[in-house]
Amino acid sequence: MRAQNETGLRNAIAINALQDSFRFCKLDIYKEPDCSSTELDH
Repeated sequence: MRAQNETGLRNAIAINALQDSFRFCKLDIYKEPDCSSTELDH
């Protein structure tokens, strides 16, 4: 990713935060098998 690339940054950190397991996660690494990689909301 190139510096000053706001579009690339947005794609790099997009997540699906609908899962309760994400909202209450306190770990540095998060893995949810039911998480969608196409329905991103944050």
